[in-house]
Amino acid sequence: MSKGHNFTKYSIPGNTRVDTAIINLAGGQLLFDNTSNGIWFTDARTNSLGKLDIKSNKIELFSIPTNDSGIMGLAFSPDKKVVWFTEIIGNKIGSLDIESK
Repeated sequence: MSKGHNFTKYSIPGNTRVDTAIINLAGGQLLFDNTSNGIWFTDARTNSLGKLDIKSNKIELFSIPTNDSGIMGLAFSPDKKVVWFTEIIGNKIGSLDIESK
C-alpha cells in the first residue's frame, strides 16, 4: 500500500453464510447517494442490500426476500428514490423504495 492512504474497515452486522468476504468482480456493487451521504452495497453473505451512513458510520441492512438470491449489481432510478438490484441466483430483478424502506 502506498504511503498517505487510509482505509477504514466496517463490520457488516447479521449472520453470514461464510467466514470470509465474497469478492464480486461484477461492476456496480457500490452506489454513492449524495443526498443522504450514504453508500449502498450488496452483501451476498447476508443476502442483503445495505447502506452505510458515512456521517454516523452506521450500517443498515435490508434482507432480500428470495433465499440465497445471489444479490449483485446496483442502480438508482432516475429520481434516486429507488435502488434496483439483480438476483443472479434467484433469477430476478428487485427494487427498494428508499423513502419507505
